[in-house]
Amino acid sequence: MDVFLRQTATVDNEDSRDKVQDNKEGKIILEQLADYVSKKTMKDFADEFKSLPNTLIKSYDDSQKSENISKNRYKGIYPYDYNRVVLDDGDSDYINASYINGYNKIKAYIASSGPTYKYMGDMSAFWIMVWQENVGKIVMLTNISDAGVPKCDQYWPKEDFSLTFANIQVTCHTEEIYTNYIFRSFSIRKDMVTRKVFQMHYTAWPDEGTPIDVTSLIEFRQRINQIKTQLDGPIIVHCSAGIGRTGTYIALDSIINEGETEGAVDIYSCVRNIREQRVNMIETIEQYEYLHNAVVQSLTYDSNDASSRFREYMNTRSTDHLEKYV
Repeated sequence: MDVFLRQTATVDNEDSRDKVQDNKEGKIILEQLADYVSKKTMKDFADEFKSLPNTLIKSYDDSQKSENISKNRYKGIYPYDYNRVVLDDGDSDYINASYINGYNKIKAYIASSGPTYKYMGDMSAFWIMVWQENVGKIVMLTNISDAGVPKCDQYWPKEDFSLTFANIQVTCHTEEIYTNYIFRSFSIRKDMVTRKVFQMHYTAWPDEGTPIDVTSLIEFRQRINQIKTQLDGPIIVHCSAGIGRTGTYIALDSIINEGETEGAVDIYSCVRNIREQRVNMIETIEQYEYLHNAVVQSLTYDSNDASSRFREYMNTRSTDHLEKYV
């Protein structure tokens, strides 16, 4: 069963519909994917993007309670009541985080705002969520600051140090620094039980923009998926607001899983679906187009000459006139 919980969506743009050459669900088979995406104009991307839900479309009353409103960093970015993470420990049950379904998996991810001391107190709520949800992997897609603007506070201890959050002791054992990401491993201990948690921190993604190329993010995802963990909870994914970069990564991971399983993908429906679970997931047209190109690279160009073939494909794409649609 395809558990994108999709309501199959059609694009308003007639030209885009004409390009769909697969089954009635609007999926594109992988053999046609590169050609399909390369023929999309920037107007096609803009029309599709503008047809996505772009406001809060479901109840978010819990986020507006007097005791919770100060825990929301960005106005208008609130978790929906029906799928928000409800904490069962600590001083409050509220955190600005939403369950997101993946391909063939309910609650595959948790999309969360980036922890900050101002909006999350002493960070206990975040680590309570990690423990409660049996999380083994944390994907961080923002730097501590971007162009001098604070984006996320360091919610973990330094390497070889421990910190206690509520009744959870967190110890950082390793910190491996690579060109585009940092890999950290933690042990978290509560009530004499110890678990191992991994954090993959992608450092090459500017706020509201996209990485310079798709290859580094694809390799980052592959490294995440190679991590072995016995914990079966959701993957926590966060950037700053928990919608733009977070939504792009979640959609990429889900769509690749779909393509590898079915041999076909429906990018638009996936994005629409996750927007129905958290407001404005994939925040910009630029991120929406980047997602398409990353999916093409991941699912189409996988041979030894992948890089040269993908560069040839990208030469057919032009982003010079993207700004007028943003």
